[in-house]
Amino acid sequence: MVGSYCEKMDEYECLPGLKKNREIGKKYIYQNKIVIWNGTKLNCIHNIYLSNCKICKGSSICEHNKIKKNCYKCNMHKICKHLTQKIYCKDCRYGEKCIHNKYKVFCKECGGNGICEHNIKRVNCLRCKKNLACIHGKNKKFCKTCGGSRICEHNIQKDYCIQCMGSQICEHLRKKRLCLLCNEDKKYQKNYEQVLENELTSIFYLESFLE
Repeated sequence: MVGSYCEKMDEYECLPGLKKNREIGKKYIYQNKIVIWNGTKLNCIHNIYLSNCKICKGSSICEHNKIKKNCYKCNMHKICKHLTQKIYCKDCRYGEKCIHNKYKVFCKECGGNGICEHNIKRVNCLRCKKNLACIHGKNKKFCKTCGGSRICEHNIQKDYCIQCMGSQICEHLRKKRLCLLCNEDKKYQKNYEQVLENELTSIFYLESFLE
């Protein structure tokens, strides 16, 4: 921090070293720049996370003026043969589909090995994994009544809490995978509108499961 710079900016204070001394939404001077403290991290003068601001040319912005991890041109090596990001491609992850148009591993009619004896997806079955279930019959981590480790102080799953700026919340204060501004380069995905609708359905299902 340059002291003389702080003295010139009379309307702004230097950023306090201790977080408890900072006010949410207030502008400070940090490393010769005007920043805004949002309660958990520092945003730029445009109230966007420092590295993600296109106007400030943050470190996460690529030569195509996109966030690097969301840029289609920068991430061609991450696209699979199904024209989808490899980490999100279910066809690559679960293999071929069966005659019931389901992934074989999760098809109950075909007896997929991803289905347990209770006729539920093995990874989601609390009867198979009793150590994961609480007294309310829910996953301990996501149970609001038990105060699960994945529930924040606002009684929302931490990853999806806007106030906590969870890991799944983008700079536009939306769920990352549902934000059209963040995912404008996903035109390579087949039938993107259907993909978005499926994601919305899955999110609504997750929220109802956590209630």
